[in-house]
Amino acid sequence: MIGIPVRLKTAVSLVLLGLLTLLAGIGQLTFWAPAETVTASAPGDSKAAPLTVITQDVLTHKGGPRQISVKGDGKFVLAVGRPDDVDAWVGKTAHNTINGVSEDGKSLQLAGTDGEANAPSPAGSDLWVQTENADGQLEYTFTPPASGNWSLLLASDGTKPAPSSVSITFANDATMPWAVPLIVIGAILIVAGAALPFVSKFTKGRGGRPNGPRGGVTTGNSPETASKGTADETDKDPLGEDTPAGDAPAQDTNKGTAAGPALRISLVPQLL
Repeated sequence: MIGIPVRLKTAVSLVLLGLLTLLAGIGQLTFWAPAETVTASAPGDSKAAPLTVITQDVLTHKGGPRQISVKGDGKFVLAVGRPDDVDAWVGKTAHNTINGVSEDGKSLQLAGTDGEANAPSPAGSDLWVQTENADGQLEYTFTPPASGNWSLLLASDGTKPAPSSVSITFANDATMPWAVPLIVIGAILIVAGAALPFVSKFTKGRGGRPNGPRGGVTTGNSPETASKGTADETDKDPLGEDTPAGDAPAQDTNKGTAAGPALRISLVPQLL
């Protein structure tokens, strides 16, 4: 059986290990938890163009953007329209297209297309479902006006460079899969460590006594007692009376002889 000091050391070790495991699990849900959002930015070395397009693939990435931040020089406009309408407006004009997000979610993929240096200003056109005017900076939350695909168009006046400093914030789907298992394992270790001394004491108190009476004396009959009892029984006759040893009961040898002649005489008349 494990000694009391060993049990106490084991219990303390289990409790400490459980606390560390529990704190590790809680930490993954709190101060070690990943950020709720992640922001991707367009590269700053892109070539200037009068128009900038943000495609449907970016607008639907991770369920859609939480926030779109645009910085530019002077006044500019953000227009929301169907992809076909945006493409028709761009036409052969030089433009930059933000068409994807990097695998780490920190950079926007931007492609430049050469073309004409001027384009009509999209401000005031009835082609767009929604427009936002800004001066220097715009914080915009995109909400699809209706079902289907949508694109965004950024422009100044059609001749000046369109804003190319674009940052889009998405929801962060990174998770900590070991958080809950660590919390459960830590709680189990703490309970096991706290209960170990009491369980050992309880099982010790319920232990049974060794078989047989104290002192090792057995209750069975010894061979001498058994043989003595057998001899005493043989000294008694079947009727329960004691019979002297060595005297056998006398047998009545005349029993049945007197009835023999009478039986033969009674049968003679029947034979005649």
